Amino acid sequence: MMLEKSNKEKYCKNIRIAFVLYSNVLWGSGLEKSALFYILYKPDDVKSVIFVHTKPLPNKKNRIDESVFDLIKNKSEIIEINNDYVKIQDIIVKMPKIIRYMIYYPSIFILKYTSYYNLYNKIGKPDIIYLFRNDFSYFFEKNNFLVGSTHGWYPSNSKLLMKINKITSSIFRNKINAYHTFPIWSEKVKKMFPNKDIIEIPNGIDTNLFKPINKKDDKITCLFVARLEECKGILTVLKMWEKFKDNDKLELKIIGSGTLEKKVEEYVKIFNNANYFGTVNEKNLAKIYGESDIFIYPSLCDSLPLVILEALSAGCHVITNYKFKGSFKEFESIDAITFCNNSPDDFSNALNRLIQNVEDIKNKKEINHKVAYENYDIRVIVKKLYESIIGVYEKLNCS
Repeated sequence: MMLEKSNKEKYCKNIRIAFVLYSNVLWGSGLEKSALFYILYKPDDVKSVIFVHTKPLPNKKNRIDESVFDLIKNKSEIIEINNDYVKIQDIIVKMPKIIRYMIYYPSIFILKYTSYYNLYNKIGKPDIIYLFRNDFSYFFEKNNFLVGSTHGWYPSNSKLLMKINKITSSIFRNKINAYHTFPIWSEKVKKMFPNKDIIEIPNGIDTNLFKPINKKDDKITCLFVARLEECKGILTVLKMWEKFKDNDKLELKIIGSGTLEKKVEEYVKIFNNANYFGTVNEKNLAKIYGESDIFIYPSLCDSLPLVILEALSAGCHVITNYKFKGSFKEFESIDAITFCNNSPDDFSNALNRLIQNVEDIKNKKEINHKVAYENYDIRVIVKKLYESIIGVYEKLNCS
């Protein structure tokens, strides 16, 4: 969006920023947590922020307590929008990819002129619109200043999917002015969008909350935290744990909710050393992280997982797949992460090797937390993000 010279001073003194979620903040996944952080830790000199999220859905479990709205209201205006986009996502998510594309993009076209018609006016006509789902840019106009992100999307390694993404981007995402990308994806994003401004800043976590805790017993505690869906790797965790189910020196804790809850409950019944906690609030989650030793995460559908950062900040050693190699270089350099192929056998072999040296893991807990604090503390991350977003906007509109 370009402003006339006479209007620049007026518009650039009090910039209004809207953070637009395509989900409800209380659902509390990594994406919703990031959105919440961007509001709660906004710099004091940024006066006008709008927090946009969707209406709740009866089939979604809340991981965040409603009391958080009181905190948000002190920092921003809250606007609730239609949830039809999420409903469509839930319907098509398990369909074959080609069928998914055939239904999804026509649906986006229809939603623009129905559920999300005149969305810019509905959310208060902000100067900057930050998107957690880039396809939402289609619901806005060309003269709106839009910042896309790699929160709900990341570049694929598949040449076919890259071509499809390039075509769909030219139609549904061509209004985006700049992209906020996590460092691991920056080169691919720059290549895909050579004419866009790129903001390279990682995810962040509350290092004051997620920190090591001394526990009373000597058991080696392994942990999995995620939505209980196949792409998050819970089935890999359950299958690998069959080799450890009678080991009384180990315990497995599983946290999350989703379509595979019943399967998890069935497996836990036959394991002698596993517990399923369902969903827990942030305070209890941080306590469980802090008392754990090894975090197991075979996910295939994340961009830059907050749960890995939370686990590392809490002092855990992380076992994950090669997909995330290079995402957390500061931790890789101190051997806080073990990468392996995405199979139950590879994950169980990795765990076997780690439990032979568990004292080394326990001794490194405070080091892990120090690295998290120095590189991923949410207060520093959010300050950089606001400065970068406003900087790009001012470069195009206020100079």
